[in-house]
Amino acid sequence: MADFFFSIYNNIKEFFNKYFIVTTILLGVGLLCWGIEQNTETVTGKVLYTLGSLSLSGGIFAGVAKSAQFTDIYKKIFRDIIFGEEHLEKREDLETIWGNVTRTLSKKKFSKISDELHDNIKKYFLPMDHDYYYENFNIDVVIEYDETNSDYLIIKEITNFNIVCEDEKLKIRNKFCCMIKVDMSDKDATTYQLKKIEISGASGIKHVKKYDKNHLVCEYEKDLTGRKIYNVRREDEKKFNLRFNPIKTQIAMWVYKNLKLDITYPKELDIEIRGMGLLNDLVIEDKNNKVLNRKVIEYKGLIYKNQGVLMIFRDDKIS
Repeated sequence: MADFFFSIYNNIKEFFNKYFIVTTILLGVGLLCWGIEQNTETVTGKVLYTLGSLSLSGGIFAGVAKSAQFTDIYKKIFRDIIFGEEHLEKREDLETIWGNVTRTLSKKKFSKISDELHDNIKKYFLPMDHDYYYENFNIDVVIEYDETNSDYLIIKEITNFNIVCEDEKLKIRNKFCCMIKVDMSDKDATTYQLKKIEISGASGIKHVKKYDKNHLVCEYEKDLTGRKIYNVRREDEKKFNLRFNPIKTQIAMWVYKNLKLDITYPKELDIEIRGMGLLNDLVIEDKNNKVLNRKVIEYKGLIYKNQGVLMIFRDDKIS
């Protein structure tokens, strides 16, 4: 007996699932007609007419709601709301959203290394630790041989760049560090001079020179606030033994936008330029004359942390 009633229940349920919309619309039309026939001025007519209107409206709405087109429309609306720029700017869990998106994208093709891909992208290509970047990092370099010691080079540099942020109240700690390997048998022959340092709105910038094992280290740091753009101009001069320092690097300590190196150097010196992890190629132009060689190296675009330019010095007379 229980099976009989359960079978009837399932048949009724299946009927309403399949024909609910049609039944509701037909019932609504029937009640409307009956209400009109009974005269909508009477209580019975009003009740029938109202019930018919509700039934007809409900049937039509249910039909539209079940349609694929309606579902797609609402999916698009919800998607636009959830992932729209205006909505995302108000969210406080953007890092979580980014993590979920990058991991999901990675897992589709690189399931075994998806977490590592996500971590590296976030650490190096979507840096969140700082709210600023360096723009138009330009360095003019003049290289000479030391007249008193031909194994030594004298390098004069003028470095000019901007620090850019979106919030003038942001506190930025600007740091600089230069390390030169020293021939400890002639320690005083290696020198570093910070001739000038100018930063927009900053004063009292002091640098420190010290020895760290077999390196001469010069460094400074300065807290900056109150601007959205800070211009930094630095002039320095260093003298070092070429045998101990055959390589010079310009490495991004944070995100750079655009880099230019203009290097003037003696004919006897050969300089090889290589990009280090850069996403695009360096543009290298030779502008040599009869007396000196000159290379202009440019990179247009973003340079990420620990990427940069490698310069290899070679002189056949110095081995």
